[in-house]
Amino acid sequence: MEGIYSSKELKSVATATDWLIEKPVEKKESKFISNIKALFEKPFRFTVMELAISGLVISLFLVTSSILYFVGLSKLIKAEILFCILYGIILGPIKGAFLGVIADVLALLLTGRIGLWYWTYQLVPAIIAFLSAIYFALFKSSVIARLIIPFVVIISAMATMIYIYTQNIVKLEDGSTGISFANYEKKIKDKTIEYPYLLTLIGIIIYLSLSLVTVITLVSFYLKSKNPKFLDYLLIFSIVTFIQVIYRWIFGPILYIQYRNYIDNKNWGYADKYVTFAIPIIVKSMVNIPIYTFVLSAIYPVVSLLCDKYVGERKQVSY
Repeated sequence: MEGIYSSKELKSVATATDWLIEKPVEKKESKFISNIKALFEKPFRFTVMELAISGLVISLFLVTSSILYFVGLSKLIKAEILFCILYGIILGPIKGAFLGVIADVLALLLTGRIGLWYWTYQLVPAIIAFLSAIYFALFKSSVIARLIIPFVVIISAMATMIYIYTQNIVKLEDGSTGISFANYEKKIKDKTIEYPYLLTLIGIIIYLSLSLVTVITLVSFYLKSKNPKFLDYLLIFSIVTFIQVIYRWIFGPILYIQYRNYIDNKNWGYADKYVTFAIPIIVKSMVNIPIYTFVLSAIYPVVSLLCDKYVGERKQVSY
């Protein structure tokens, strides 16, 4: 062998062979999957920094919710929605959900409303924080995802609301119409939409169309300037819209009907009361979305800094 190959050539061949044997080709993992794995790594353990931030955020929430309650604005502005989004973004799905539940119970105790506690409403903070964390991880997975996801959210919301207010119309026993999510009197096939329903649907479509225009405008600004702050605005606006449509617009009336049946011993059905409560909920949400977007836009740079810092601190001492 030494007569055919020089020692230098033999060394190069041996090095290449060792590299092929010891270092197999690794499959690249998508950034979304890696983000999700990072979120669920040590999901029940808090680092020292996370404990400190949790205490600070809960304190801010209790102060804010108390002020809104005693001033009389708690029915218009729901502070728990804003803070639960922050819990999910900063702490992840599991710890964020846990913090949301604890904070909500403490707020009820502080304002003297613990007697109004209801288990379905108690699940809401946890669900908002969980969905916000997953949405944030998906949004941060790539630039393409950041540009496409807001369009998917707005268009899906529009399609869902159109379906609910056109395909779920049923006629009640008294001759009026309602919205039902069950097999309610299938023999009656008249689905004529009354004026309040049509007006509600038109208002929803107009608002979501304006939201779509806002998304297109932010995407255009980003493509022209390549300024990442427009992607941040896109994230905040889309995640607030996503949470509001799911929690307030679709399930808000259902939760409220269940709550009133429990607290006031009512016997309300979804079919005859859904739209009655959906209209004020949707109108208030239309006011809240710009407010939440503005507030989150102001504090997001700090939140983003905390999230970036936590990525390298997941393996630190935790409790």
